[in-house]
Order: sequence, then structure tokens, then C-alpha cells
Amino acid sequence: MAKRRIHFLIPLGGLIALAALIGLLGTPKLIQYAFLPSNELSVYIDNMEPFRQALADAAEITALHGVKADVSLSVEGGANASGVTLYMVGERWNEAYPRPMAAGEPLSPAALKGRSRSIVLDEQLAFQLFGDRDPIGRAVTLSGQAFQVVGVAKHARRVGETGPYAAWIPLGSDEASGCDLMVVSAVSGIDGGLMTLFEGEARDFFGPGTLYGLMKERMRAGMILRFIALALALRLLALWIGVLKRVGGAWIAEYRARMKEAYFSKVLGFALSRCLAMLLAAAATLAACWALMNFFVEPVMVFVEWVPEVLVSFNSIRGRFWELTGAAAAPVAYVTAEMAELRFWAFLLRWGVIAALIGALLDRLALIFPKENRAKQ
Repeated sequence: MAKRRIHFLIPLGGLIALAALIGLLGTPKLIQYAFLPSNELSVYIDNMEPFRQALADAAEITALHGVKADVSLSVEGGANASGVTLYMVGERWNEAYPRPMAAGEPLSPAALKGRSRSIVLDEQLAFQLFGDRDPIGRAVTLSGQAFQVVGVAKHARRVGETGPYAAWIPLGSDEASGCDLMVVSAVSGIDGGLMTLFEGEARDFFGPGTLYGLMKERMRAGMILRFIALALALRLLALWIGVLKRVGGAWIAEYRARMKEAYFSKVLGFALSRCLAMLLAAAATLAACWALMNFFVEPVMVFVEWVPEVLVSFNSIRGRFWELTGAAAAPVAYVTAEMAELRFWAFLLRWGVIAALIGALLDRLALIFPKENRAKQ
């Protein structure tokens, strides 16, 4: 008898999905509001304090930063680097976006609060500019102005970042202008109420923009795994209930047989022990059903925008459908690097799972219609 081989799409899809899931779990726990600057940066910096106060009870850490792509840096002696993504970061940014350092220190709170000409370089950018020399304390030129290197961040480029290098300067410095995009962020998990509050306050203080809840989007990306896990859990639960029925039936038959041979008092211990075991098994089964119900209902609690106000009203259902359609078809969306990375991993996860499911289907068809039968036909 020939050894049966599983379809290659099953392990391939599983590996892709696993890699994507690991990538998804590495995305930060942030709410982001991305917008294009229409005022001087000083206006947004001044607005951050009242914005923080408005969210003080809901979000402990909030930060503001700007992004400018394709910036050039140079050093004395002729070395230069182009294609640098420049991050202009404000207070508490290091807490919202922690970054491991290879040398030196991140931008200090005093530097972020003032107009310091300090700069942190990406590890590969530092090597491009200084080679094997120690960059700490040296000067780099940005827009004709000298900045002192205070730190070198370890090279950890995100999938959503397009430039080969990165550098960070305080948002309040004179050169922090001409942003391609600005982002106000809050550290948070999945909290629909906070997201609604955050979006409203951000729109009031910073103008129109696009809201991203990275934890919520991560959950959305993993929804396909949730449904597969739910289907498997229901199958296991059905098998478990079948086992309980068979075991319970055998115990009842044994109890009836003993009752024919002994008094009730003699079989009382047997009956009580078996009843207790069945009660414990029933309690465990109910707990599993409750967990499955929460597992299924949780997305409804998180993605409240999917649920119409009145489930039995056609107008309510239709209105919610067109609201979601309009939001999805918005002509302008300012995508952050973190959100672009999350979408990349979500794309990989989706197609990894689809490949594994197709492989499982083909494998199943091969069992039903083996090659020998197809050859005879």
C-alpha cells in the first residue's frame, strides 16, 4: 500500500499564515489619526496639550509626529544619503513608538519639548554617513542646518516604510516643516468607545483625517482564523457530547444491571460517583459553550458599526450598509507606515489560509476519487 502524501498547499499555506500571524502580533497597540497639515506646525504642537487633557481619562499616552519622505542628509567630508524618511516627533513619542538603540540615547524629553537640533539616525544611515567612525556627537547637515547626532537606532524598517533610511528630529525644530503626513497616536487596545472619542477630539483639534485602530484592524485580519477555529471547536464539541452520551448510556446500563443483583444501598456509592462525574462533565461542556459563544459574539461587540440599530428594520439595515459602503469608498485615506505593514501581513495571512484550505479540499477529493478510480474511468 503506497504511502499517502498530503497536498503541498497545506504546509505551504500553513507556513505563510504562521509567518503572517507572527508579523501581525508584532504590530503596535495604537490608535492613529492621520491628516495632512494645513496650518503651521506650532499650531498642532500647541493643540496637543488640550487634546491630551480631553483624553486624560481614556488614554494615558498620546503623541504627535510628522513624516517627510525622500530627505537628504550630508556630513562634512562629502558623504551623503538620500531617500531618508524623516520623522519629526513630539513629546512622549518614544513611549508610543519605543525603538531599541544601537548607540547613544533616543531624543530626550527636553529635546522633544524644545527646539533642539538633535537627531537620531537609523543604524544603516549612520554607517552610510560615517562608516566605521563613532557618529555620536558628530554633526549632520539637514536643509542647510547642522544637527548633532545623539543616538543611533537599531535598523528595524517596517514593511510600510518606503525609504531605505530613517532619521528622527524634534517636532519643534525649525527644519520640522513641509510634512507629507502628520499622525496623532494613542496607546490602546481594542476599545470602540475610546476610538470614537479619539476620532472626535482629533478632528476638532487637527482637522479632517483618517482613523486607524491597529488592534481592531489586527482582529479584523485574523477573522478568517477565528471562523476556522470556531468550526473546529464546534466539531470537537459535537464529538465530546457524543462521547458523554455513550459513557452515560453505559453507566446507566451498568447501574440497572447492579440494581437487579443488590439492594439500592449497595449501589448508592456507584450511582453518586457517576452522577457527580456527569455533572462535572456537563458543567465543563456548558463552560465550553459559553466560551464559544463569547468567541463568536466578541467581534460583534468590537465592530459595532456592523450592527444596525434595529435588527428587524429593513431601513436600519439598509442605512448601515450604505454607511459602511461609503466609508470603504472614501476617495482619500492617509495611510501610516504601521497601517500599511498591518495590511501587508493581513494580505499574507488571508492568502496563506486560502492556500491551506484549497490544499485540504484537493487532498479530500484525492481520497474520495483516488487516481486508480480516475484511471479506470
